[in-house]
Amino acid sequence: MDCNGPCLPHCSCNRLTLALALAALVYMASAVVYMVAVRVLKIGTAFKDTLSSSQRRVLADAKAVRGRIYLAALGVSAAVVFFSGARKLLLVPA
Repeated sequence: MDCNGPCLPHCSCNRLTLALALAALVYMASAVVYMVAVRVLKIGTAFKDTLSSSQRRVLADAKAVRGRIYLAALGVSAAVVFFSGARKLLLVPA
């Protein structure tokens, strides 16, 4: 099928692909709602509330390292997706 321009109503995909995409969307949306709710309601955690100041520093250092690892993994994953055939899905022919 030759799809020129927005072709969502005219194209179809595998039901499993659609189900997985929708599941990922639901998961991401629920994670965002959870993070916003926890921050807005200022809900503490039993673990974090019992830490001493030195333990909090160790936790903050570990968080920083994990954050850098996650950002590196995100960059590598984005590059793999972009340079694979998946980038064709993002580019609409003019």
